[in-house]
Amino acid sequence: MKAHILDASGSRSMNHRKSLEEAGFAVMNASDETQAVNFLKLHRVDVACVDSSSLNRGRTSACASIKGIKPHVLILLIWNGGMTPDTLGQHVAIAINESDF
Repeated sequence: MKAHILDASGSRSMNHRKSLEEAGFAVMNASDETQAVNFLKLHRVDVACVDSSSLNRGRTSACASIKGIKPHVLILLIWNGGMTPDTLGQHVAIAINESDF
């Protein structure tokens, strides 16, 4: 059974979706945080892929919102300049640098 990933990484979603599908995941794309919340409420989601620069709110509150809706969901944060893994927040399970994605 494929893991279901919610890709809430905004404008970069199409590139991420292709990479994730090639890795064998079932991917749902959310174009904004409102759509992401709706997907979380209505669909099975195992992993949420978040690009903090693309969401409406800061990375910590966005990740907390995801965990508030589905506490079991792993959060994969795609990060870039200005952040280090130490500053990404307590809710993030995995952090990947954008250039490594």
